[in-house]
Amino acid sequence: MFVLKTIPDTTIEVAIQVPGEDKPSTIEATWRLHKWDDFQARIQGMQAGDLTDEQLVEEDLVNLAGIKNEAGEQIAYSKDIAAQLMQLGYVRRPLMASWFEAQQGRAKAAAKN
Repeated sequence: MFVLKTIPDTTIEVAIQVPGEDKPSTIEATWRLHKWDDFQARIQGMQAGDLTDEQLVEEDLVNLAGIKNEAGEQIAYSKDIAAQLMQLGYVRRPLMASWFEAQQGRAKAAAKN
C-alpha cells in the first residue's frame, strides 16, 4: 500500500570519476525536495539564467558525506566545501545530475538496484 507522506529530503549516491583513477569514487548528496510545481519553476529559472547551479546547491544541498582529504580524514560538510567541489568539473556535473535524480525520486537505495 502506498502511504502519502511528506519527505523533506533524500540522499543520492553520486559516482565521481576522478581523473587518473581507475574506478569511480562515490559521495552521498542529500537534497531538499520540492513539490512538482516548485521543481518545474526551479528548472525554468535555471533555463532563463535566473538561478545558477551555485545558487541551487547553496539553497537545496542539505549534506554531503563520504569526502576525505588527502590524509584520509573525513571532511565535514560545509557551504565552503560544496562551493569548492562545484569548481571541479568532474564533480560539478554528477553532483548537479544528482539534484535531478533526487527530485525525480531516485533515492540512494534505488540507485543500488
